[in-house]
Amino acid sequence: MRQLFISGGSSGLGLRLTVDSLRDEAHVTATYQSRPDALFFLQKQYSALHPVATELAHPSPTQDWPDVIDAAILCAGSIRNQLMLKETSDDFATHLNTHLGGTMKLCQALYPRLCKGKNPHLVIVSSRSAYEGNIGQAAYSASRAGMVGLAKTLAREWAEVGIKVNIIFPGWMKTRQTLAMPSSIRADYDARNVLGHVNTLGEISRFIRFLITTQNISGQIFNLDSRINTN
Repeated sequence: MRQLFISGGSSGLGLRLTVDSLRDEAHVTATYQSRPDALFFLQKQYSALHPVATELAHPSPTQDWPDVIDAAILCAGSIRNQLMLKETSDDFATHLNTHLGGTMKLCQALYPRLCKGKNPHLVIVSSRSAYEGNIGQAAYSASRAGMVGLAKTLAREWAEVGIKVNIIFPGWMKTRQTLAMPSSIRADYDARNVLGHVNTLGEISRFIRFLITTQNISGQIFNLDSRINTN
């Protein structure tokens, strides 16, 4: 069985990936920072699931982390909206340190385990906001843009040991976080999709689970919706 590591596995995309991967008969280590109930419920059905409490800002390996990891999918994160002129320097730095700094530390901790994996993959879930920006999301967009730069750098640095590193822009989808946004913003995202509908967690999960089986794809950004750049 393949050994998968999924950060943010207790909700949203991370939870859907956890469920689908378990159904694929993979071993899954899924991290959570809060609300672990869904993972504990799943653990009663799947002995191959190992929920692990991990702080997003300061991830550190524990004895619950597997020694060998075949694929790591980093989904953990949050959205905090604040207009730039109202943003304090401390709040901005905290957000960047939590998301971008935490991702960097997590990648460092995962590296020796991925080196031992079979056809190892690292998938970093970022956001289209990294390129486009969004009103009220200066810190969020900046941290997501940093993840793109980090992933592309790791794709070059880790290629010599065979680790494939790719970036996912999952697109607009209905999750606990996005449903908390104002309805006007949600309607605008919906309207930008030329196919007339938004993406689903299942579709994104299916794509990522295919991606981590490939042999020669690295350093790429995958936009998983039907919004078309006009730049």
